[in-house]
Amino acid sequence: MHWLFSNINRWVILIALGVFLLSLSFWAIFLFLYTPGPPGNQNYPYIITVVSAPVMTPQMDYLIISSPTPAIDDSTIGIDGIHIGSVVQIYNTNGDGLRLREGPGTQPGVKFVALDSELYNISAGPEEADGYVWWHLVSPYDENRSGWAASKYLMLIVPDQ
Repeated sequence: MHWLFSNINRWVILIALGVFLLSLSFWAIFLFLYTPGPPGNQNYPYIITVVSAPVMTPQMDYLIISSPTPAIDDSTIGIDGIHIGSVVQIYNTNGDGLRLREGPGTQPGVKFVALDSELYNISAGPEEADGYVWWHLVSPYDENRSGWAASKYLMLIVPDQ
């Protein structure tokens, strides 16, 4: 009988050890494969987004070609230094503004009134009419705002050198 109990104890221990190893294997595989979902929602696995590593931005070599300074025709320079291509400011109208006209002179119709301190580009001139020297002004912001103005109310803006 002693031999029977000693063999049963061995079999029980071996079966218990087998069940333990089998359950340990099950839990190891389960925990390895299981991925919990987002907090509060355990039905979905996490979504992994692969982000590529940053790369160096290629450097560009720029070739700077300077354009020659255009020659200014001395015959188109006014007494006050105004010439085609220069920038002028409306001034000395006592707040009344300057009437820009459809042509040089006081007879052509008024297109609009430019306000003191507004800047304009000179695109044509000079023309002498009705006792004034007239220049054609064009707004740098709106090409539709253009007209002829008397140089008496224009001040040359000299860019910083």
